[in-house]
Amino acid sequence: MLSKSSFFLVILALLFCKCSSNDNNQDFYTISGKAQGTTYSIILIGPNDTITKNQITTILENFDSVLSTYVSTSFISQFNSADNTIEFSDSNFYFKNCLLKSQFIFERSKGAFDPTVFPLVDAWGFFKNQKTPLSKAAADSILPYVSFEKDKLFSYKFKNNLLYFTKKDKRVKLDFNAIAQGYAVDVLAEFIREKGYSNFYIELGGEVYVSGLNRENQKWKIGIDTPVSSSKERSISEVLSISNEAIATSGNYRKFYEVKGKKYAHTIDPKTGLQVTHNLLSATVIAKDCATADGFATAFMVMGKEKTIAFLKQNRDLGLTVYLIYNEKGSMKSYASDSSKLFSL
Repeated sequence: MLSKSSFFLVILALLFCKCSSNDNNQDFYTISGKAQGTTYSIILIGPNDTITKNQITTILENFDSVLSTYVSTSFISQFNSADNTIEFSDSNFYFKNCLLKSQFIFERSKGAFDPTVFPLVDAWGFFKNQKTPLSKAAADSILPYVSFEKDKLFSYKFKNNLLYFTKKDKRVKLDFNAIAQGYAVDVLAEFIREKGYSNFYIELGGEVYVSGLNRENQKWKIGIDTPVSSSKERSISEVLSISNEAIATSGNYRKFYEVKGKKYAHTIDPKTGLQVTHNLLSATVIAKDCATADGFATAFMVMGKEKTIAFLKQNRDLGLTVYLIYNEKGSMKSYASDSSKLFSL
């Protein structure tokens, strides 16, 4: 499940759309760079004299020192390598907040989103770009160490900024890759608001948050990729018009490997340990925060089209807007839970 794929949500307003210099256009400032194995882009509406690229870099590096499985000294890596108990100081509450948000999405999705899926993702070879398909028997042998159910495989408690964990088995490991990048966007958004900006755009590895209005004093226009396997064939399937919301997309169409002519997708069902086999190609989620959008986008890719639609009807209180692209008898089709946010170019 949580071997996360980034599918770039393309900004269609501001710099990449209308660029005329008229009185309605406001000043803007951009900051861009590389982080978390991908790229990021930030657009600030108004003059910039309070935010620097170094500040953004520092925030993301501090974030990775807590939640990145690719940083050997990070808190999550320390948890994964621990035999039984571990404690550490979480001064920014990154781990605590990510843990609690993950617990909420795990419970609501009835396990479709499960951060303890690390041993399965690792066994499938996704972390190291290895091609190691699992048999059902091999997956079954790992499943006893996969469950985010509270106090089942590990327990925790908080005291001020200290976290205390006890693992029931050293093979229990966490992978927040399907929510951490979205949460990183939320962290950046909070920082930018504290600096006095109300109109801005953040994109990190395809996860997006937009606040207020763009340079044209309009809602932000964000495009959703058409799910095709080659990045050279990129096109836009839908365009969304939003403000003060986050968008995340998850899918399989560019994240898979092939062995003996068979494709193995990166989305793993944490209940079976095997890859999903339904016809859902991508799930785009709009939510008030990016961590929520990110986590549920992954959960919906595990659920598939029909279960996702049923879930949305039963969980209207979450306030999610979802766009699904799926394959039906060789044709690409789409489903929108709320068409009011679609924008026609």
